[in-house]
Amino acid sequence: MRNFLLTAPLAAAIALAAAGSAQAGTATLWGCHGPTGAPLGTDGLLALGNGSAIANTTGSGCSGSGASDGLRLAFTSSTPQNGSLAAWRITSPGGVTVTSAAIERTLGSFGTASAQPGAYRLRTGTGASVEERLSSDGTANGTLSTGGAASGDFVQAQLSCEAPTTCTTGFPTVDVRSLSLTVNDAFPPNGSVSGLTEPARGTASINVQASDQGLGLLKAELTVDGVLRQTADLAGASCVDIGPARAGYDLPVGVACPKTGNTALTVDTTGLANGNHRFVVTLTDISGNAVELLNRDVRVDNSAARPGSTSVAINIGGGLQEGLVGAESLPLTSAPGRCLSPRLTMVLSQRPASRDRRGVPIFKKGRRYRFRGKLTCLSNGKRVIAPRGTAIEVVNRIGGKAVSKSGASVRTRGEITWFNPANYTTREIEFRYRPRTGSAARVTQRIIVR
Repeated sequence: MRNFLLTAPLAAAIALAAAGSAQAGTATLWGCHGPTGAPLGTDGLLALGNGSAIANTTGSGCSGSGASDGLRLAFTSSTPQNGSLAAWRITSPGGVTVTSAAIERTLGSFGTASAQPGAYRLRTGTGASVEERLSSDGTANGTLSTGGAASGDFVQAQLSCEAPTTCTTGFPTVDVRSLSLTVNDAFPPNGSVSGLTEPARGTASINVQASDQGLGLLKAELTVDGVLRQTADLAGASCVDIGPARAGYDLPVGVACPKTGNTALTVDTTGLANGNHRFVVTLTDISGNAVELLNRDVRVDNSAARPGSTSVAINIGGGLQEGLVGAESLPLTSAPGRCLSPRLTMVLSQRPASRDRRGVPIFKKGRRYRFRGKLTCLSNGKRVIAPRGTAIEVVNRIGGKAVSKSGASVRTRGEITWFNPANYTTREIEFRYRPRTGSAARVTQRIIVR
């Protein structure tokens, strides 16, 4: 579970201490200007204004990099009416929980009027004030970085009149350099791997499909025997770290990092000795949450292929990979046991109670969970749906012992559905298709029952 600091800097000559002290494992979202002072525009910031109050820009706004460039809150009258309000708001992205808010701001022309003053506030989506100053308070002038606990889904800096009729404000101004939301991202990414054949030989390729409910995807990595072999960027150029010299991750607030993606990880196995090697595929999101999609021994054999030798296609994890299923099916009169070059996908198709740190699903004791998948075969050089009625075995491994259980069969359009019995305990489930001749296809899923 990681925390993120979301910041929207706007114009004033201040440096927010909270943003500057970002810790490793955090992400900071910037608006208007980035951590190096580079202008970012106003994407991701919302201006609100009514009555005799206005949210606008100062200097060159968010297109300039000068000290006076940025955003401003002000009244348009020296006696604004009750209900007049201007605000700049930053909203939390979905899939995360707000825990605190902070601001760096400059107040000017405060203390020039005493009767029925206006009010500056830093408030959260639940209406609570993190900071509050009245325009009659001359000691409020100047710059300050402050913050506190927050909830709701946004934070805004606002200037308003709440007098019974009108305020006498003396034209106070609020220049905001940054608003920030600290959010908690409790959801690790999810994904699946497919395409790996065993024994692996030559260049082994693993297809990765990924998704994230939080701030978005960052990368997928392949290690073999503990050595990093390839890293695939899933964030893209728009989500590059704009503050690489700082700890944590810095992003423009208006950028939405990809929440779904796919890539291929490859390794040249000719440099590996024949035998078993530990393959690990790790998926990481922007928040730093990581999950292992694959962690198993894979047999490597680069010796000369023997006649009749076979390879096993492996698919593990989340959603089915697109493009594996053809538009036609084998004739229903075909023998179900004659599926050539089979590819099997089986995934948990409903949310488990939770997942452990490696992404292994945790089932609630006494509950049944649904798995779904497809089986395809090779026919005349084309990948097609397996015949209806093709049997899928289910093998359970508990404490090193393998026990066969009642399986499933292919239905219309190659679909397979299977529910675990309610009395299941922690184990490894293997879905397996074995034709009469040729290669087999297996999908393995470990489950924890509590």
